[in-house]
Amino acid sequence: MTEGYVVPKRPVPITLKLAFLEAKELSLYLAEHAARHTGPERPSDVLNGGDRFVPALDADGRLLLFQRTEVMAVSFDASYEERSPDEADEEEGGTRVAVELTLQDGTRVAGSVAYWRPPGRRRLQDFLNSAEQFIPVHEGETMHLVNRDKIVSVSTP
Repeated sequence: MTEGYVVPKRPVPITLKLAFLEAKELSLYLAEHAARHTGPERPSDVLNGGDRFVPALDADGRLLLFQRTEVMAVSFDASYEERSPDEADEEEGGTRVAVELTLQDGTRVAGSVAYWRPPGRRRLQDFLNSAEQFIPVHEGETMHLVNRDKIVSVSTP
């Protein structure tokens, strides 16, 4: 009897960009409760997690397992990355920088990155060298999670 072990998940529409392939419109399924923080699981929790292959469904309901390390970027409605009130308090006094990222296949991602670093370590370079695998880039109502290993260059306007 396994019915008691089902974890409820909610679909989140994403655009998945893999190197040199057309972007795919998929649904990523997130848990109602995150393992590492209060509130629901976020796309960044999945992409910065430990699973090598991540499941998603296409519009026809077909399963796609994509290798997390080969993802260039994932884009989705920024509301799915909202921070809980206790996390938001930690980010006061943070830094926000407008950036344009160029990825290995020539794709450009423009927006802003926001981060908190201690005094003396608040440069964009410090953040990029210590960030998680997927860096959140906010562009209006859209959030892009960009694979740090696929970034060729970062410029600031």
